[in-house]
Amino acid sequence: MTKKYILTAFVAIVSLICSAQDEKTHKNMLFKAGINWSKLTDDDYYDHYSTRQGFNVGFEAQIPTSNPCVYSIGLMYSQQGSHAEGFGIYKMDYINLPLLLNVYLWKGLAIKGGFQPGVFVYGKKKGRRFSSGTYHYAYDEEGDIEPEFNLDFSIPVGISYEFGRFQVDARYNFGLNDALREGARHRVIQLSLGYIFKK
Repeated sequence: MTKKYILTAFVAIVSLICSAQDEKTHKNMLFKAGINWSKLTDDDYYDHYSTRQGFNVGFEAQIPTSNPCVYSIGLMYSQQGSHAEGFGIYKMDYINLPLLLNVYLWKGLAIKGGFQPGVFVYGKKKGRRFSSGTYHYAYDEEGDIEPEFNLDFSIPVGISYEFGRFQVDARYNFGLNDALREGARHRVIQLSLGYIFKK
């Protein structure tokens, strides 16, 4: 019940902000690049996943509007995946399409949230296995990854700040569906710097 009240209050506040008029018409287009810190949620196969560091790069465009709430669409290449304790690393790269509502609170400061579909484009695993039979030995394992689903869906939330022709953006992406195996979903922190080339 408390969550319902909080959600209702949040929607009401955003609606109030979005109903206000702003002299500035937001129509930014950005080139963005930055760093990812990604991991998979624990599943029945591994007890613990840890962070993989990668990069994100791409473009983002805002739909012109005259109020503080701005819709944007992006096309981003994102390195995701995870380190797995006792094995090695799972590299899982996606092309993501973030669809966001940006709420400008003050000048260039905005909070944002939305929905992000992604397409799996590359996957490699590399690590060391240990046999569980009569003879104990270690062997290297390397190969392609076949994800649970080729499509990935997530909820991105974040905050950004624009100064001049630059934007600093921080986001957290909550994965909604299984990625590597059942139960293993993406959790990604993204930090990026964008250059505004149309304003």
